[in-house]
Formats: sequence, structure tokens, C-alpha cells
Amino acid sequence: MWGGLEFGEATLDDVEAILALRDGAARWLTSQGLDQWSAGEIPSCCIQQQIAEHEVFVLRRAGTPVGTVTLRWEDVLVWGEGVAPAGYVHNLIVDRSLAGQGLGRRLLQWAEDRVVASGRSLVRLDCATSNGRLRALCVDAD
Repeated sequence: MWGGLEFGEATLDDVEAILALRDGAARWLTSQGLDQWSAGEIPSCCIQQQIAEHEVFVLRRAGTPVGTVTLRWEDVLVWGEGVAPAGYVHNLIVDRSLAGQGLGRRLLQWAEDRVVASGRSLVRLDCATSNGRLRALCVDAD
């Protein structure tokens, strides 16, 4: 399914690589005129906590993370309390060296499948409204 790449739950050993992926993605998004993320805005303790809560997953090539997705079961900060049960996708990232291979779409599909398996029928993606390519991924995934 992953074209020779490995996919699984992140470990604390992956924190720096995940932060590097995110910062690289932030710089690329900025270069494309998209105001989605800023490099350096996420401290390692946040990633460590999400890993401890079994929310972060990585795509690896030869043992090195080249993609990541975070799947959470609530997002009170953005969506508030008392909303319909959902899965919340954050930090959907694929290293630019692997762009164009459909790996982002596969990561999103994996998250959707996991949400459905949990008994929820709604997936919410953390995405800037100006990020048309990422928003199109969600529409195409229907």
C-alpha cells in the first residue's frame, strides 16, 4: 500500500524529525503564498505529548520519517465542546522529495478509515481556508 515505505505509530525518537518535516512544510507553504503554518511555532513538548497519547503516526523510508499525520478524537480549542463525534486530522505532511506520489491522499484515507472504524462518521481537517490544494484533497476523498 505504501510503495516500500513503512507506516506506523510515532515514537519519542521521531520528535525532531517530525518537527523538521513540519518546519520544512511551513517554509514551502509560505513560499507558495499560503499562510497555514510558521516554522518553529510548535515546541517539541507538544509533539511529545501527542505521541504519548498515541495520536501521531509516521511514514518512514529506510527508518527515517518522511511523512506524518496526527489524528485526535477531540479539538475543543477549534471546534468547541458538544459537537458531533469526529476525528480531527492535524499536521498532514509529506516530505517534498516525495510530492506527487499520492502519499498525502493515502495518509488522509488512512485517517478517514480509522475514524470510521472508531464508529464516528465525521472527519475534520485542520486546514487554512486559503489552502485550495489541501481542501481539494478532502473533496476528492469523498
